[in-house]
Amino acid sequence: MDHRSSCLITIVDLERNPLHEFASERGAELIERCLGSLTETDVCQLDGFLLPDAIDGALAAASRLIDQAWAGDQCHNVYFEPMPADPPPEDSLGMMQHSAKRAIAYDLLPPDLPLRVLYAAPEMTAFVAAALTNPACS
Repeated sequence: MDHRSSCLITIVDLERNPLHEFASERGAELIERCLGSLTETDVCQLDGFLLPDAIDGALAAASRLIDQAWAGDQCHNVYFEPMPADPPPEDSLGMMQHSAKRAIAYDLLPPDLPLRVLYAAPEMTAFVAAALTNPACS
């Protein structure tokens, strides 16, 4: 494991999610699991991906920066587009939902915040690229 990967060991459960070595057998299994989930449900959830200390650090930073967060509270469809007049029942474009959220601008986050380190890690970028690559679309 090189220095960059070693910084991820404090952020990601690399034993469960070997994103730093997706070319290995275990890494390939992780990518296949992600692709399968995305193909089947359009969602990929990796339980236990972040380590507890990384989550605690993110929550602490969010608490400190909450007064600088952008706030949104609105009703919309999944695409944030105008509602069609008569959508088919199975069409998510016609499903109204309410969302209330706050977002903190990236440049306000401390450079050593675990999530910011993770987002900037080449291993994470390579993992996401591999997990979103669907051979059927090539």
